[in-house]
Amino acid sequence: MSRTTSMHELDLNDVATFVEVVQAGSFSQAARRLASPKSTVSRRVARLERALSVRLMHRTTRSLALTAAGKSYYERAAAALGQLHAAGHATEAQQESARGSLRVSAPTDIGSEVLPRICAAFSARYPDVYVEVELSPRAPDFISGGYDLGIRAGRQTDSSLVVRKLQEMTFRLYAAPSYLAEHGTPKSAAALKKYPCVLFKPKNGSCRWRLRGARLESDVIVTGRVGSDDISFVRRATVAGAGIGLLPDLVGAHLVAAGELIPVLPDLWAVGPALFVVTPSSEHLPLRVRVFRDFLVEHFPQPGTLRGYDLRGGR
Repeated sequence: MSRTTSMHELDLNDVATFVEVVQAGSFSQAARRLASPKSTVSRRVARLERALSVRLMHRTTRSLALTAAGKSYYERAAAALGQLHAAGHATEAQQESARGSLRVSAPTDIGSEVLPRICAAFSARYPDVYVEVELSPRAPDFISGGYDLGIRAGRQTDSSLVVRKLQEMTFRLYAAPSYLAEHGTPKSAAALKKYPCVLFKPKNGSCRWRLRGARLESDVIVTGRVGSDDISFVRRATVAGAGIGLLPDLVGAHLVAAGELIPVLPDLWAVGPALFVVTPSSEHLPLRVRVFRDFLVEHFPQPGTLRGYDLRGGR
């Protein structure tokens, strides 16, 4: 800070905007995160530089780079803002008042089967929080999509996200009553190769199913006349009677309870990818997002339980 600059001349909003620009990597991305015009973001950073009498960054139409002074100032400013946000979070927690709206992204099938119950229970406990769920097979873009929280399967490679495991997914075999009435029921894993199946991400018209049981593990090559790279399609085709489908417990158990599917070889299962709840950096995570994340982790059904549904059929 220059000799002619006093603390009261600095606008903390300008400081926060500068930090956001550095973290976002560009003025455009920072403007989207802050829901402000790019011109406003640029003006705030320029005003901060004038107040400090120092250039903080070199910028062109395509890139920006911090000066030595800018790097030093960013490190101190980011740490100070983090402490201010932490103090605010502590105050919120003491008040035990979560309010506002949050946007959640989740896979179509898992989200539609599991989240309605969890959201209903969450709303009863936190009536001042509005939850909007968007179901999509695509991973959420937190910046452009405006999401606060996402649910995704498989390894998460984005190091900027905070990840918490919900469960290790298991898959089981299901078929429609009409299919079993026409084709009969297989009596063993080996027999599956004789039955039409609905294939998920098939290769050359077949899939390898690695099935486990209490005393066995079996690799079976199955074939079918219908396949897709979308698990929602596999579920719908299985319900329609196109074949035996290997579906997540989280999906299949509800369809069994509804009478749309029947478990096939219920003592066998397959291990699927882990399911995670992901959020942006936890430094500035609002209370409403944190309580929803924690509520989700606490209440998400684990394999074999599914909140009162019996995976072997019925309730």
